[in-house]
Amino acid sequence: IQEQRHWELLSKEREAQLRLLRSQINPHFLFNNLNNIYSLAVVGSDKTAPMLLRLSQLLRYVTYETREALAPLASEVEHVQAYIELLRMSMEEPVQVDFSVEGHTDCRVEPAILLPIVENCFKHGDYHDNPEAFIRLTLTVHDDGWIGFTAENSFDPQQKQKDSAGGVGLENIRRRLQLRFGESARLRTAAEGRVFRAKLE
Repeated sequence: IQEQRHWELLSKEREAQLRLLRSQINPHFLFNNLNNIYSLAVVGSDKTAPMLLRLSQLLRYVTYETREALAPLASEVEHVQAYIELLRMSMEEPVQVDFSVEGHTDCRVEPAILLPIVENCFKHGDYHDNPEAFIRLTLTVHDDGWIGFTAENSFDPQQKQKDSAGGVGLENIRRRLQLRFGESARLRTAAEGRVFRAKLE
C-alpha cells in the first residue's frame, strides 16, 4: 500500500509539473502575437480584426482544450495551420511556408506540442531580410504509432538573437516530453549553415 501511494504521489506531481509547463506557453504565445496585431492596429490595417479573431481561437485552444492528458493530433494540425495563417496575415511580404502531413491523424499526443516549434521557426527565421527565406514543416505518422515532426527554417547565423539556440519554448517541450514519455520521446535541434532544424519524435 505504501508503494502504491508513493507512485500515486509521483504521478500527481508529474501531472502538476506538466500543467505548469503548459501554462507557460500561453503568455509567451500571446505576447508575441499581440505585438504583431498592435503594429497593424496603429496603422489602421484591415487585417487587425481577422487577426484578433484568429488569435482568440488559438488562445481558446491552448488555454481550454489542452487540459486533457493527451489531445487529438488532428486538432494539433488544425491549430498549426491556423497559426501559420495568423502569422502570414501579419507579414508585409509573403514567406514560403510548406506544411505536409503524411499518414493518419486519428491518434493522440501531448497537447500543444507542435505550436511552440512552429512559433520558433517564425521567431528566429530571416524572412525580414532574406527574399528566399523558408519554413518547411513535415508531420509523419507511422503505422506502428511513432510520430515524427520536423521543422526547418532559414536563419542568419550572424544574428545573435535572444534564445538563438532554440529558445525557452523548445526547452519547455523537452521537459514536457521527459515527464510524459521518458526516454521514448525526444526533441533534437541542429544548425547547419543557414538552416535551423528541430526534429520531434
